[in-house]
Amino acid sequence: MSYLLDTQKPSQHKVLYHHIDNLSENPSTSDKLKSEEKRVETLEREARHLLDENARLTELLREEELRAAEELEANITVEPQAKVSVHIEEVPKDLEEQVEELHAQILAQLDCIDDIKRHQKEYCVPITVCQHLEQCIKETEKTTDCDYTILKIPDCDYTILKIPDCDYTILKIPDCDYTILKIPDCDYTILKIPGCDYTILKIPGCDYTILKIPGCDYTILKIPDCDYTILKIPGCDYTTLKIPDCDCTILKIKN
Repeated sequence: MSYLLDTQKPSQHKVLYHHIDNLSENPSTSDKLKSEEKRVETLEREARHLLDENARLTELLREEELRAAEELEANITVEPQAKVSVHIEEVPKDLEEQVEELHAQILAQLDCIDDIKRHQKEYCVPITVCQHLEQCIKETEKTTDCDYTILKIPDCDYTILKIPDCDYTILKIPDCDYTILKIPDCDYTILKIPGCDYTILKIPGCDYTILKIPGCDYTILKIPDCDYTILKIPGCDYTTLKIPDCDCTILKIKN
């Protein structure tokens, strides 16, 4: 401080002394700063309170305005407005516009046709199947005198023929070419195998089994109860009887 006083001009000595006196008389800066911070905090609390009050009053004002508008709309009667008909004159289209419009209509119809074809392909039965079914129905109607019923199952390719009068049931399996004839009244079962041309007759009541081999014209009769086996050879007219229990073989020559 003495250095500053020495370096200053004599005219500024009074100013410096005045500042020194003020610094010595005033309180410290830290105490003043604390008091100002407290005052600022008080002002912030008051401002927050006033803002909350302002928001509450704004909400009340909005509710009152809505209520007043609703009451005003309820009291005001709406007058019916007169209908005004406006006539719009159509401008005739030139030839190019007409062609474009027709072209767009043709494309729209083609899209409709494609949609119909797609629907028929996914959800409808082909006409050939309907015609085949109609033909089968007509053929079934033709056999009403003998009361035939034909059932065709294309997936497994089964054909079943039912004759109710004599109660015959015929099952045809084309893949293995089997033909089965079932006669429930006498309980006959006939199995036809065209590949090897065997014909088997099963009579469950008496438990007979007959095997017919047309290639060599053999007829074999099997009687399981007595365990007899009979072999018929029509070419030479031999009859052979086999009795397994006693191990005997009997040969009969008619000629």
